[in-house]
Amino acid sequence: MPWYTKPDTLNSTFKFNLKVFVLMFIGGSFEFVGNQFLTNGFQSAQLVGINQGIVSALVSSNTFYILVASLILFREKIIPLQLIGLVLIVIAVSIVTIFNRSEGNEEDQSLASNDNSPIDQPNNQFTGIIALLSGLLAGILFGSQLLLLKFLMKMKVSDSFSIGFSFLLFGSFYGISCLFYLMIFDFEVFATFTLANYLSSLTSGIFLGLGIVCINVACNLGNPGICNSIMSTQCILLTLCNYIFFDQNLNWMQGLGVLICVIGVVLVSIANSIQC
Repeated sequence: MPWYTKPDTLNSTFKFNLKVFVLMFIGGSFEFVGNQFLTNGFQSAQLVGINQGIVSALVSSNTFYILVASLILFREKIIPLQLIGLVLIVIAVSIVTIFNRSEGNEEDQSLASNDNSPIDQPNNQFTGIIALLSGLLAGILFGSQLLLLKFLMKMKVSDSFSIGFSFLLFGSFYGISCLFYLMIFDFEVFATFTLANYLSSLTSGIFLGLGIVCINVACNLGNPGICNSIMSTQCILLTLCNYIFFDQNLNWMQGLGVLICVIGVVLVSIANSIQC
């Protein structure tokens, strides 16, 4: 376990490192809370007809936050290509935020506003803002987790693979606690879910675990920046699949914003490799 320090000699024992343990626990907390914001963002986007891939694109924009924080905390330099990527990310987030309503859904919105314009329209607008803010907050928390990983690596906790799994381990403690709370104090809530709900939750958990394994293995075997840029393109896949298979609305400006965001993330991620 990464919070135990290896002995200097064969006869000495492993030493418990409280500071590393606390940082691991904080990283796990970022994992859990970030996923809650992400889930809330997806749910809010679905309620108001925003394509959920746009929330995912906002999460991917955490590259901007990571790069700036790395400059301040770790004195890492920003090269011109990364600066271009940062500008593109800011432009993309602005486009997605401003054009957060779908053109194809304007007619439905106007019909709804004729019925209950004083109530429904403001509520929809507020829910849309909540969806976008949830995506941004999830990105900040996931980005903070990566910054913690950098900090732990500087503390000579060299195994990034075990750090990633430790974050997941501590994050799962929150989920298990919530499950026990529901079983003890609100057991009736389980009757509201169907078998399909339980199977989809189980499948999502399995895919999430496999995704974490894959990204850790990829970062250990290859260039982390390139791995991150490839992973960030998932928001394009999610946006298109939601549009094609689930009939979630998407206008041209939103699609352009998602594409610009991915280009910005790719530039920031692979800039050091190109520079070398």
